[in-house]
Amino acid sequence: MPDQYGFDHLPTRSGVEVRCTREDCSIGGPLHLWPVRLRASHFRMHDREARRAREKAAAKARRQATRRIQAINRVRREEART
Repeated sequence: MPDQYGFDHLPTRSGVEVRCTREDCSIGGPLHLWPVRLRASHFRMHDREARRAREKAAAKARRQATRRIQAINRVRREEART
């Protein structure tokens, strides 16, 4: 079961190893090389990446909506002229 920072603790012959539980992330290693501070930092890094992706998608949606509105207004102005 993952800890609060998204790392699985896996018992091995040489001790305990930790692995990030994210699908696209292969980070991990011996527990003594991944103290709480580093695991928390790695967890925040995933959170930042997800936030950036959400912000990027929202910005793209805003741009598309703006372009649609501009196109509609352009057509309305042309119709008003005639």
